Amino acid sequence: IAQLDRAGARVISTSTLD
Repeated sequence: IAQLDRAGARVISTSTLD
């Protein structure tokens, strides 16, 4: 579960930067 949460946060971070 933690891995998935981290992956999601990564995607959100990229989206915010974009």
